[in-house]
Amino acid sequence: MEILLKDIMPNPFRREKEYPYDPAKIERFVNSINENLFWQNIIARKSPNNNGKFEIAYGHHRIKALKKLKYKSIDIPIFDLDDNQMLKIMAEENHDDYKMSPAALNETIKAVRDYLNKQVKGETWEVFRTGTEHLFDTEHGFKIAQGKGVGEDTIKRFLGKNWSKSQIEQSIAMINAEEKDDFDIEVAEKMPTTKAARSFQKAAKTYKVPKKKQREIAKKLPKDVSSREVEKAIRKEKKTRRFLFNLIIRFL
Repeated sequence: MEILLKDIMPNPFRREKEYPYDPAKIERFVNSINENLFWQNIIARKSPNNNGKFEIAYGHHRIKALKKLKYKSIDIPIFDLDDNQMLKIMAEENHDDYKMSPAALNETIKAVRDYLNKQVKGETWEVFRTGTEHLFDTEHGFKIAQGKGVGEDTIKRFLGKNWSKSQIEQSIAMINAEEKDDFDIEVAEKMPTTKAARSFQKAAKTYKVPKKKQREIAKKLPKDVSSREVEKAIRKEKKTRRFLFNLIIRFL
């Protein structure tokens, strides 16, 4: 179906503020489209809330590239997708960037967690027991999720076999630390790998590094920093601060 680019909206679960567009990725698509034309590898649905508009399941950087190239419209397939499908398709697209992008991982897990928490609180055990998701084995587990929120196991069941529990645990640890206001998740998401980002969060917690100091340390790290180098840099910073503190105390 031929659709005007101005009528295309992002996936409703994509958090553009938390997971901004990557200019380098847009430029790669610009070059690819220039050299090979645009392939119809984006799918969409009719927007349930905006008449005449369409929401893409994935392909946000491609749309940005097409707009940069002054495309007016594209021919893409339209499917009858529900919210579960829109979220899962976006998750699979982000999963391809897992090893490269901590931001993509966190964006996905946060969107899934918030969506499932909302679904659980608004439904009954009977609905989940007879539904197609099978997110809970028992009513007791369902009740716990209603009170405390969904856990890693429930999120993994929703996302499916391609996602490992360690991926989800790493992301939840960073998200929880950010929400306690003792961790700068934006700093960690600029790390080259999720392993380095998780190492940064663990070391910042272990050595009780305040958020302001986390930003200062991150600025000194190389762009291709490894998880081991991250931990080493934070440990060194902690020792330096302790030495200076003891030195001040000695001369007081």
